[in-house]
Amino acid sequence: MSHILVLDIGKTNKKALILNEDYDVLYEHSHAITEIADEDGFPCENINELSRWCIEIVDSLLKNEDYDIRTLQFSGYGASFVLIGNDGTPIAPLYNYLKPLDAGIQKKFLQAYGPQSKLSLKTASPWMGCLNSGLQLYRIKYSKPDLWDRVKYALHLPLYLSYLFSRKACSDKTSIGCHTLLWDFTKNQYHDWIIQEGLEPVLPPLVNSDLVTKAKYGNKELNIGIGLHDSSAALIPYLKLKRNKFILLSTGTWSIALNPFDSRPLTEYDLGHDGLCYMSFEGKPVKASRLFLGHEFETQIERIVRFFDVSRKELVGMNIDLSAKPDLDDDVSYINGQGLICSGFEQRALSQFLNGADAMIVLVQDLIRIQVRSIQQVIPDSSRYDLYVEGGFSQNSLFLQLLSRKLPQYSIYASQVHQASAIGAAMAIHDVWNPLPPASKIIKTIQF
Repeated sequence: MSHILVLDIGKTNKKALILNEDYDVLYEHSHAITEIADEDGFPCENINELSRWCIEIVDSLLKNEDYDIRTLQFSGYGASFVLIGNDGTPIAPLYNYLKPLDAGIQKKFLQAYGPQSKLSLKTASPWMGCLNSGLQLYRIKYSKPDLWDRVKYALHLPLYLSYLFSRKACSDKTSIGCHTLLWDFTKNQYHDWIIQEGLEPVLPPLVNSDLVTKAKYGNKELNIGIGLHDSSAALIPYLKLKRNKFILLSTGTWSIALNPFDSRPLTEYDLGHDGLCYMSFEGKPVKASRLFLGHEFETQIERIVRFFDVSRKELVGMNIDLSAKPDLDDDVSYINGQGLICSGFEQRALSQFLNGADAMIVLVQDLIRIQVRSIQQVIPDSSRYDLYVEGGFSQNSLFLQLLSRKLPQYSIYASQVHQASAIGAAMAIHDVWNPLPPASKIIKTIQF
């Protein structure tokens, strides 16, 4: 069997994985890199250290005779540009997408290209400051003109990872089309403001997500994929292997409901409730809605743990009989100052509960209430859908039971695709490196 090596670069963990033709993970190594500060003192990825580690791990594994690695592929987090100079190396920090956008820059941009609502509708991008990666380029152009004059290419992180080994600069729709403000979904091209600001020259040619470059690296001829945005990559196994219409609920810090079968344009309601579009590896819009659900769950669980003096492991691991637990009717959800939808559980007094288990049930009921609305936001009609829950909440029986109770019309599955982003990135270029058909065993599910 030939093997593929995938570098899967998350905000916290950087992973190298080797897959065989059955998509079994033969090798997995995780690495953490300490953040540094940019010139303004804001935390950011250490791009030089990341580059060094990527090269070192690839060099090491290519020499390992236990594997026949003929293909490299990449997945990585989005909304982050690596700025490349004429010598092909980074010339600036990898600025953090959480860095606040200067109010003056924001005002200047909206005066030129607003109103904000119209721009967001066309680009399928809620206004999120530097999480709209196009605004990062605009900020640099006007706040750091000397740096801007030295930029040859602006590469989204997954594309930069590929560039490290292929030296081929390109752009990809899974990164360009994800809440960047760069892509006009109504025209299927870059938004007019990109052209008017002269940004096109630093954005490399746009290519298909399944493009593979043949390149000599060291003494070996390799197939090198271009790199995909990790959220879009995680959707690929389901697109490739599932026949029925489905929604993927990807859960972790964020809970993101993804529907690749919803072709409706975004509405102002969607944008006001954290609705957006991703872009599939096929270049098609993927309707999505997001909640900061995992973060809220962890924050409130810690609050419950402290109040009732119980261990987190004991609390979350409880087997709870829901038959005698009616759903609460009082809706305490709200939208906070950052535009995030919150369940409102933090406003409930914990003294009203008999014990930690009762408090946790109400917490999850509150979370399910906003989760159901978020899912329904990406369902265009009464068509039957399968709902796959993957990530952290796929291990939470209480969450899954309550979700199933609230959405009885859908088949709900706890899904496990081990290393979904890496496997999806490899599947995007399946035909190049793999002679076998992808097997359905890749997706393991339990129905609720």
